[in-house]
Amino acid sequence: MGDPFGNPEVTASPSSRAARRLRFGEDDRGATAVEFALVVFPLITLLLLVLEVGLNYWTSAVLDNAVHSAVRVFYTDAGASSSSTAENVRTEICQRGGGLINCDRLKVDFTYYSDFAAVSIFSPVDSAAKAWRAGFGTVHGCSQDSRVVVLQAAIAQQNFHNIVAGLAVFADGSRLIQSSAVVALGRRSTGPVVC
Repeated sequence: MGDPFGNPEVTASPSSRAARRLRFGEDDRGATAVEFALVVFPLITLLLLVLEVGLNYWTSAVLDNAVHSAVRVFYTDAGASSSSTAENVRTEICQRGGGLINCDRLKVDFTYYSDFAAVSIFSPVDSAAKAWRAGFGTVHGCSQDSRVVVLQAAIAQQNFHNIVAGLAVFADGSRLIQSSAVVALGRRSTGPVVC
């Protein structure tokens, strides 16, 4: 049998083949490159996951601050219709969002109650359908003095890791980021209430 490189003069004995295999097993050239290739993908994935989770928490904090700032719209829009108040609250949240809040995916909902004992906050998502709850962000009550208002703002945030890990709340792989504020309206104006 000749040389594997085509040199007919060199013949390999069984002992030289075993020696070659032994040398191949001891040869560690390229081991670092192989180890790096095995480690780099999980490392980059973990890094991106940490950045994305941090961005979600940051977006949640920005949304909380924006909602609490937008609550004052209920006092400044005394006598306004509920649809214009909802649009003003939404605009206020978007302006205070600092670019982290995707206003196209933002829904604002508020519900009125007679007193604090009657307040109940529902999830904005229908978990069975993996979609927005029917009426969330579109049906608003009537703004009147001496009532309790529950303001909910929610975003369907698109994330990569939710699709991979199966943590998505919505059917399209989005995750819910929401904030709520409860405020009691005192006597705000002497003007008529438009409902």
